[in-house]
Amino acid sequence: MIHSDDVTAWIAQVRQQPEAAPGIIEALAARLMELDQQNEALRAELLRLRRNQETAADGGRVAALTRRMQALERQLERGVQAGPGEVTRALLVFTLDGRGVRLPLPIAKAWRRRDDLALVADHLRPRYLLVVAEEDDLLLLSDKGRAVRLSVADVGPGSPPANYLPLLPELTLDLDESISVIAPLTASFDRLTLVTRKGYARSLRRAEMDSLLERNLPLHSSPIEGDYPAFVTLSDGKSELLIVTRDGKGVRFSERLVGVQSQAAINLDRGDVVVGAAVVKERTTKRPHDVVIINADGVAARREMSGFTAHPTAGNRGKIFTRIKNLIAAAPVDQDGALWLLMASGQLLAVPAAKVPSGPGASSGKALVKLDKDRVVALAVSP
Repeated sequence: MIHSDDVTAWIAQVRQQPEAAPGIIEALAARLMELDQQNEALRAELLRLRRNQETAADGGRVAALTRRMQALERQLERGVQAGPGEVTRALLVFTLDGRGVRLPLPIAKAWRRRDDLALVADHLRPRYLLVVAEEDDLLLLSDKGRAVRLSVADVGPGSPPANYLPLLPELTLDLDESISVIAPLTASFDRLTLVTRKGYARSLRRAEMDSLLERNLPLHSSPIEGDYPAFVTLSDGKSELLIVTRDGKGVRFSERLVGVQSQAAINLDRGDVVVGAAVVKERTTKRPHDVVIINADGVAARREMSGFTAHPTAGNRGKIFTRIKNLIAAAPVDQDGALWLLMASGQLLAVPAAKVPSGPGASSGKALVKLDKDRVVALAVSP
């Protein structure tokens, strides 16, 4: 469906940036053709159901057929069939006002050789970047506490460079409301922990999360007015939680210390905020596991968790995790993984994790890219 506020946004973009008109027209034409094809398919399906009305009268059978059709639609939409044991991954790009697009995950080496690294048009102002499995669900939280669960297939597909990002289904934000966090919900997690920008945390079991979502109740709470959830971590309930702040401080502790009631996870200095939260484990010979940190200027480092010990309690002031200042993100990464950097201009840069300096102590990092007027706005990690 094309919403009226989509049209309003298009008109505003054309007025401010007339050069964006051809791309918007192309995107609109493609969407109209897609809607026409969907309408034809729906008409054919309605005719088939009418001809088989007697056999389709059983409600349970209709529900089963509907679920099967939706699964087939998702498979067709992906355009590829994954083999046994394979995971089909995608890139998701979102804006603060609730617009998003699903793009095929590029091969990192091939993407680095491209001359044009544009992922989305620069006028779209992207803010969030995720690498997800196609079968995942998504949890979206707003800065007003609104919570919505979608499937990855609900996010409209596109191809780079995307010239238009449609509104996400089932998500209508107020004028003064914006998305604060988007997280994939994998099939295997047992515990979900929410961390706010001001350093408060709350842990929920999967069943508790499902119950709150079904009753349309907020998932987070904070004693600080205006605070909102900024990060979501998923785990088996027996791991450790790492929290990193903009000023480069960090704290690590057992997530068992976080209960269902909101509590302080880190005691922040004045003006500091949380920029990353992750479930971590110590580096092993079988599966190296570090945490990568990066700032808006593209300066990054990897820190080995063996050099940053856990604290027996939550809510302390933390200690120096990195000497890089003005951090924007922190995320766990394997040594053979890839880092995807989303720029404010809409460009996408791929960097092998092995090229980021690693060590057990706090470092000043290394500049991964040369930036002029651009800046890094989001980080995503892929295997």
